[in-house]
Amino acid sequence: MNKTKGSNRGKILAIIIMLVVIRFILSCSSSSKTTTEKWNLSSIYNPSKSTLHPSYKIFHNSQNTSLLYLKVYISELFFQPVGEKGASVSEVGIEYALNETDGKSLVLADTGHYNYTIQKEGAGQFFLSQIPIKAETGKSYRLKVIMRDKLRKNFNLSFLEVEKRPETGEQFFNITNIERIPVFKNIVTGNNAIRIYHASPASGKLFISYYKNNDTPYPKPTYAVVDDPYVYNRYDTLYVVDYSQNTALSLAYEGLYYIQFDTLSDEGVSITKFNEGFPKVVTAEELVPPLSYITTTPEFNRLMTSTNKKIAADKFWIKAAGNTDRAREMIRIYYNRVYYANYYFTNTKPGWKTDRGMVYIIYGAPHNLKKTPDSEIWYYYIKNNTETISFTFDYKPTKFGLNQYTLERSENHAWHWQEAIYSWTNGKIYLLD
Repeated sequence: MNKTKGSNRGKILAIIIMLVVIRFILSCSSSSKTTTEKWNLSSIYNPSKSTLHPSYKIFHNSQNTSLLYLKVYISELFFQPVGEKGASVSEVGIEYALNETDGKSLVLADTGHYNYTIQKEGAGQFFLSQIPIKAETGKSYRLKVIMRDKLRKNFNLSFLEVEKRPETGEQFFNITNIERIPVFKNIVTGNNAIRIYHASPASGKLFISYYKNNDTPYPKPTYAVVDDPYVYNRYDTLYVVDYSQNTALSLAYEGLYYIQFDTLSDEGVSITKFNEGFPKVVTAEELVPPLSYITTTPEFNRLMTSTNKKIAADKFWIKAAGNTDRAREMIRIYYNRVYYANYYFTNTKPGWKTDRGMVYIIYGAPHNLKKTPDSEIWYYYIKNNTETISFTFDYKPTKFGLNQYTLERSENHAWHWQEAIYSWTNGKIYLLD
């Protein structure tokens, strides 16, 4: 009898050991899979989720360090009087986590947190600062940044790709305005001059390739079988100028400027110039092109060739909405999405013309968003329906810029794309509760 009990205990112990071993093996094998941010990250493209809308940029100032530049508008901060004189101050906190990525996994490389006390009087329009981070040349990283308004108890979450490989050399250049204030997103409007700084310039000459950039194609629908990426093959003009840190450059024309020290290298930086009002839609001519997503080819051609773009666009919306009041509401929402597509997704072309911009305009900000080391996955939920719509955008940086994501197109997207277009052209905003 005692032998039987001992035998059973031995069997149970063996099973427990086996289960522990299996669990260990499974945990080890799962570590090699693509890692994904666990939380719903949709707030990063939804401006209504936070009172803070900071801007960030990366500049590689040495072999082993980089600088994180940050900008936050004073009007977005909460101030309260402090001390006997009652000076208005705001408390801002910055937390960051830098993760090295090989395209499949993330490995923590650096973390830090900073606190700022900002006095409102004399602060100007925005607060600027810079933070050193530990990033090594030749590697790729993803930077997660949380900015907190400590008095209002509100925060903003942002992600930045940090590329320290020469073939994606954008962040080796620091673009500033004439007063040496960083230019965020490498976008220039109006007649503002710029300066360019590089930690170790390869020559005393700047080679500036100019592309008119107005004929970049519209992205194909989400269900298209293929979508060949647009390639900048031949510049329209090449400028050569002497370089120093004090050189001031005025970009005369709207379009794309690709700037290098050596034309035989892939290291360079793109600067895109838009009209004064960008990222907003401010002219009648700008109303029509974004309608390419919800019009037939004949309709779009008629709109594009109309002599009065404003009247033509208004007629389109009134016909789609059924009445003037409804048309105004649809116009407000549609072009507000165009604005935010430009704000979030602009790279070498306006954000509304990118894959993510197209989906953002038609479907709105994603209801759920997950990030992997090499992609973003957007999810949309249909009310009173078990169906989930998802889009995967693959991270595809090029020498022309880092903010490049390409949609994985699929014929499975056809049913909801067609539903969305039908909805927009019949007076209803798709997926809007």
